[in-house]
Amino acid sequence: MKKYILTILLVTGLTCLAQSHISFSVFHDAKLLITGDDKGNDALTTDLIFNMDWEGKPFETYYFSIKTQFEYANLKGGKLYRYSVNGMWNFNRLIIPKLVAGIGLGVGVIHRSGYVNTDGLLSYSLTNELSYPIFKSVAISCKYEVVKRTDLKEIYGEKLPYRPNFSIGIKISLPLNNT
Repeated sequence: MKKYILTILLVTGLTCLAQSHISFSVFHDAKLLITGDDKGNDALTTDLIFNMDWEGKPFETYYFSIKTQFEYANLKGGKLYRYSVNGMWNFNRLIIPKLVAGIGLGVGVIHRSGYVNTDGLLSYSLTNELSYPIFKSVAISCKYEVVKRTDLKEIYGEKLPYRPNFSIGIKISLPLNNT
C-alpha cells in the first residue's frame, strides 16, 4: 500500500510547478448519509472522500487539474480505503456566473479490510463535479462518480461492479505564488 501512496504523492509533486491554485475538499456520500444502501449499511454510515486538487493556470473558459483522492468508508462488509488520481477538465465560464463544472477520469486502488483478496484492487472512475463559491475561497460542491468497485466483485460476486456515488461537500481553494 505504501508504494501506491508514494506514487500519488510523486505525481502530485511533479505537477505543482504549473499550478495556479490548490484546493482541499471533503465530501460525504449522500445516500449513505441519508438513507443507507442495499448492502445493509444504515443511514449516517461514514463514507468520506478527501481531495487535494492541483489547479492549472486558467484559460479563458476552462482549466485542467490533477486531483488526488482518498476515500474512507466504514461499511458493514468491512472498511473501504480507496486511493486515486483523477485528471479533470474544469469549465469556469458557464451560464451561471462563478459556477465551475468539471469532468474527469481516474485510476485508483481499493482495499477492503477483512478480505484477503481485496488488497490493492485496481479501480477506475468517471467523475463529474460542480462547485459554487459561497465565500471568496470556500465553495459548496457536489460530485457524481461512477466507480468500478472491484471489491464488490471479489466479495459479493457482482458481475457489473460499476457503482454510482453522489457526494456533497465543501471545497477550500488557496492561490499559489508562482514567481
